[in-house]
Amino acid sequence: TRSDLNALLDLVAISTVADVVPLLDENRTLVKYGLACVNARKRTGLRILLEELGLADKTIDAEDIGFILGPHINSCGRMETADAAVELLAGLGSEQELREKARFMLDCNRRRRAAQDDTAAICQKAMDDGDCGKLFTIVRAPGAHEGVAGIVAGSLKESLYRPVCIVTPAEGGLLKGTGRCIPGLNLHDMLSEGADLFERYGGHAGACGFSMREENLPALRERMNALMEAQLSARPDILTESIRIEKALDADEKTLQFAAQLKKLEPYGEANPKPLFALQRVRPANVSFMGAGGQHLRFTARGEDRADVSCVLFKRAQAFAPLLTEGCPVDVAGELNINEYNGSRRLQFTVKDIRRSASDDQN
Repeated sequence: TRSDLNALLDLVAISTVADVVPLLDENRTLVKYGLACVNARKRTGLRILLEELGLADKTIDAEDIGFILGPHINSCGRMETADAAVELLAGLGSEQELREKARFMLDCNRRRRAAQDDTAAICQKAMDDGDCGKLFTIVRAPGAHEGVAGIVAGSLKESLYRPVCIVTPAEGGLLKGTGRCIPGLNLHDMLSEGADLFERYGGHAGACGFSMREENLPALRERMNALMEAQLSARPDILTESIRIEKALDADEKTLQFAAQLKKLEPYGEANPKPLFALQRVRPANVSFMGAGGQHLRFTARGEDRADVSCVLFKRAQAFAPLLTEGCPVDVAGELNINEYNGSRRLQFTVKDIRRSASDDQN
C-alpha cells in the first residue's frame, strides 16, 4: 500500500544518498520526502542512532547522510559484518539492544577512521619510497586495510587530482585493487585497455575493482600512464581541477535571508551540487587555526562593500595560510551556508578555494 511505501522513504533517502546516486528528477523527489521521514524520527533504530551521534535535535539533510549517517552504517561491513546496521534499521530487538547496536556502529566507525589513517600512511610511504606512476598512480600497499582502501584511494584522487588505484596482496599470489577517478576520465574504459592483465575487473567511470597477478603490476602501471599521456596530449587541462562559480556575491546576498532561499533548492548531492559563489577582493581578518596541526581555520572576509562574512576552511589550512596572512586582497570561492548551534543561526561561508585578487591595473 501507499502507506507502506511511505514508511520506507527514510531508508530510500539514506540508501540513495549513501550510494552516491544522482539527485535529479524522481531521485531528488524521493530523497526530499525521505528526509522528511528521517526527521519525523518514527524508525526506532534510526532515532536511537541519531541520539548516540549527538544529532537528536538536528534537522538531518542529505549532507548529514553522506558524511555522518552513511559512513557509520557502512563502517560495520568495512570492519566486521553489516548485521548490526541491518538489524538496527530494521528495528530488530528491544530499545536497549538497538542502543547497543548503535554504539557498536559508532565503535566500528572509530576503528574505520583509525584504519583509514593507517592505510593513508602506508600509501604515502609507498609513494615516497618508489615510483607509483605520476599520471595514473597505482600504489602497492601491503598491510593496508582492504575495507578502507577505496576511501583512501578517493582521498588520494582528490589531493593528487589524478586516477588512483590501491592494490593489496590477496590469496593465490594475486593482487586485489580498488580505484577512484577524477571527472572527465572513464576509469572502466581505461582499465579495459589492460583487460589482458586482469583475472577479473569491473566498475564504472568513477570507480573500479580488480584482481591480477603480481607480475602484471609493472605492465599495468606502464600501460595506464601511457593512456594518460595520450589523454593529456588531446586535453592538456584534464589534470587541472576547475571550479564553476555561479556568481560573485553582492552585499545584499551576504545574508541569512539569501542563504535561506538557497536551502529551498535542497536536497543537494551527486549531479546536483551546492552552488559555489565568490567573495571578491576581500581582506582576511581574525584568522585562527583549528584542529590537529592547524589543518582547519576560520577567518572574517572583509569586503570593499563593508559586508563581512564569517568563513571556515577545512583540511587545507596550511596550503592557504600565506595568502590569508600577507594582508593582500583575495578572491574566495565556496558555499553559502547557515550554521545552527545551540538554537542560534548565523551565516557561514565554507571555503573551497582561495586565490590572490588581480591587481587594479589587471581588472
